[in-house]
Amino acid sequence: MSEQRRKLKVGIDVSEAFFEGYGGVILYAKEIIKSFIGSDEFDIFLFSFKNIPLNEMKKLSDVSVYISPIHIETLWDLIILPVQIKIKRIDVFLSLTHNGPFFVPSSTRYICVIHDVAYRFFPQSFKLRERFFHNLGIKRALRISDQVIVDSKNTKNDLITLYNYPEEKITPIYLGIKKNVQIFKLREKQEVLKKFGISDRFMLFVGNISPRKNLSKVIEAYKKLPKDLGYQLVIVGARGYKADSEIKKNATENADIIILHAVNSFEMEVIYRAASLLVFMSLYEGFGLPLLEAMACGTPVLTSNVSSMPEVAKDAALYVEDPNDSSEISLKMQYILRDKKLQSKLISNGYKRVKDFSWKKCAHEATQVINNVYRNNE
Repeated sequence: MSEQRRKLKVGIDVSEAFFEGYGGVILYAKEIIKSFIGSDEFDIFLFSFKNIPLNEMKKLSDVSVYISPIHIETLWDLIILPVQIKIKRIDVFLSLTHNGPFFVPSSTRYICVIHDVAYRFFPQSFKLRERFFHNLGIKRALRISDQVIVDSKNTKNDLITLYNYPEEKITPIYLGIKKNVQIFKLREKQEVLKKFGISDRFMLFVGNISPRKNLSKVIEAYKKLPKDLGYQLVIVGARGYKADSEIKKNATENADIIILHAVNSFEMEVIYRAASLLVFMSLYEGFGLPLLEAMACGTPVLTSNVSSMPEVAKDAALYVEDPNDSSEISLKMQYILRDKKLQSKLISNGYKRVKDFSWKKCAHEATQVINNVYRNNE
């Protein structure tokens, strides 16, 4: 009888999972951790340079968790984390973003996730310090990684083109989407909409307020709509770097433009489901999770035909060829809002498209990468 193979010791830096807020990177980290806890294949070791909230710690009771006594990220990456990886004799270490240790022991295989390289295409969306550390972190990650996981084929191509990185060392793994729909009563829906001053007829924009999200063109397009349409524009997103002052000015001048910065997950789902249309005109995305979130909620999608958007949405969205052309955006908004058949088609195709994505599938493919990296380097 052959000797049973021991479980791999897999370390994961979970520091990114417990930042406040809601976004694709934070959601990705939380879902991957949730999927790996209780794994039949791995012994999971979690590492964090910052304190983890007590309610989150309770969910991690079945795994080993190391929290740095010194909450300085540079010391964590340079000394503390590499030493802890060595002490715990980790077989494979996974960083859930490009931020990670400066080095790992020679006996440890290293995998990192690079969600996008937005700072290269839209440096104006980032502070100088952020651009410096993004550049440093990604170059370091590429240098020490045995394999890199990315969110899309588009980001894979970016790494090959911009960094001349070997294609065989990059694995695209799509993000997941929550399928279990929250059930809420009509009264609850009305309460959420009333709380934020939202009418029954509105279009939705989701994304932080920064230049690459292209919100200024969405507002321009909205203002070109015929008045008889009677739709509000609801913007849900955190304040990004250099949030356009003109956007804020336009929003305050127009009572039908509503900007929300703090929305919980239940309220977000209510808003998605109540919206007549998601307008996602980003100029660059590593993936574009709001596309799937809208589709899963039965909301038609209008998006830009650039970057990863057509890869993710496929035939479940109507596309704007030039996202810098507010007239085209406005025209395509009208196409969807006035055409019930087109709405139904987009909703139906959206429901079909989201079936191709799940966090379980995402975690399974990540598991395969971990196993392959370890076996290829035994």
